[in-house]
Amino acid sequence: MHTNKRLLIGNFIASGVVAAFRIAAFADQDDNAKQATGAAGEKYRGVFCDADAADGARVDVTLLGVAPVTYGAAVTRGDRLKSDAQGRAIPAAAGDAAVGTAEVSGVAGDRGAVLMSRT
Repeated sequence: MHTNKRLLIGNFIASGVVAAFRIAAFADQDDNAKQATGAAGEKYRGVFCDADAADGARVDVTLLGVAPVTYGAAVTRGDRLKSDAQGRAIPAAAGDAAVGTAEVSGVAGDRGAVLMSRT
């Protein structure tokens, strides 16, 4: 199973504390990334890589490829994924922004995988 095929990783400055394997969103500065909150209109950047980061620290974000992500609800492979309030991946409703598509099924707390598409 190909659940970790990161093709493009960007390095950013964390805006706030961020957790590994959570969805990253655009922050107030071009070179910053923040943990997604699932707020309406939020724009996703990718998924944070393998390490947590403190506010102002450098952090890697998977921008393209298949990346591990923490699920926040039941997810079925093929679901479009968006963020919950803690940056975990949950199924997106029609019309919601999405970071990508689930590659594997799982439940809340599982480490799943997302194919980035940012739609």
